[in-house]
Amino acid sequence: MFATINGTRLYFDIEGSGYVPVGERMEARPALFAIHGGPGSDHSDFKPWLTPLADGLQIVYLDQRCNGQSERVDPATCTLEQLADDIEELRRYLGFGRIHLLGHSFGGMVAQVFAARYPDSLDKLLLVCTAPSREFYPAALEFPPASPRRSSWPSFPSCSRDGSRTRRI
Repeated sequence: MFATINGTRLYFDIEGSGYVPVGERMEARPALFAIHGGPGSDHSDFKPWLTPLADGLQIVYLDQRCNGQSERVDPATCTLEQLADDIEELRRYLGFGRIHLLGHSFGGMVAQVFAARYPDSLDKLLLVCTAPSREFYPAALEFPPASPRRSSWPSFPSCSRDGSRTRRI
């Protein structure tokens, strides 16, 4: 499915029921948004692994802008903030309240920015193989230095196959 979110046509897929019968009434299931790594990946990496969770959750798979089946746009618009804003707007578009958010690799960095920007939209945050905290973000904004000089880069010993030091690079 596609939705135009923040001016960009984004692809998303939904797996699992949003409501299930419990006795004589319908009960809402929690929603889990799955945010892939990359850039350059898509939601399909999650499918075989998350599908069993659809028995208890409604899973929203998102191809982030410039990834998968989503629209290719100016890469300058693919900031962590914009990607987090896209998740929030998709959440609103689909009519969800607070969500569970799973971010893998680069998607985990986006998920952390989402958590910082939209704490009232988040119920649970799951981070898989990503930066260890949101503290990565200020440092990431400053990298790379404006004018890197090779002489200021760290020097590491280089080793030969037998483990002896051969030269410094």
